[in-house]
Amino acid sequence: MKCPHCKSTWTVSADLGMNLRNCPFCGAALPGYPAFPANAVCRPEDFQFDDEYPVHGNHTAFIRTLKKYTGTDRIIVIPPGVDYIGAGAFSNCPVWEIYVPQGLRAIDSSAFKGCHVLRKISLPGGITSIPPHAFEGCHSLEEIEIPGSVQIIGSKAFWFCLNLEHVKLREGVRKIDSQAFAFCNRMRVIEIPDSLEEIHPNAIHCSEEIQVIASEHWKKAHPDLLNRFYYIHGNWDSGRP
Repeated sequence: MKCPHCKSTWTVSADLGMNLRNCPFCGAALPGYPAFPANAVCRPEDFQFDDEYPVHGNHTAFIRTLKKYTGTDRIIVIPPGVDYIGAGAFSNCPVWEIYVPQGLRAIDSSAFKGCHVLRKISLPGGITSIPPHAFEGCHSLEEIEIPGSVQIIGSKAFWFCLNLEHVKLREGVRKIDSQAFAFCNRMRVIEIPDSLEEIHPNAIHCSEEIQVIASEHWKKAHPDLLNRFYYIHGNWDSGRP
């Protein structure tokens, strides 16, 4: 890492992993991470990486993919410098909370599939999609905020997130694909941005009444999309005009 204040550089190791908020040399606050609790753990040795050095003309790039998390900690911070989270990297891991640094470019399919006890994750701006099956079966996830850099929420991205109650889509999200929120049985609230222009007819299934929070402009422009929010048993939601 490099401190933007004193310009010191260092490698994040196990002993420095817990001090990601501040530069170990000058003590200045470091950018790039959301607020995370004091008991969050960052152990670089618990992550398997695949590093590439593609050449573009006279420039050699560095790309780091997080291939697998092998640790046992419950509240974790992903080390800085990760460009991609690979397919199944956290699949079936018993983690409670995951904090992701800024700079992440993409999440691959099924990256967090089957994390049954995952209750919180921070998604940084910069990723452009939530791929298919990314959070499928994350039964303990209660809320999610999708950053505005994301344009598409893929098929079955949050399929069977049984306790997901609150979904907030930031301005920039354009499309919700088939069964993206299917069988999210406790969904109560979804916040819709004006940028949303496509919702698959089978995108959202739940067994509770959904409160749709959207601007009057969006509701008037997309009355057909409001009809995509319904119960599994076929009842229409209260957001329907």
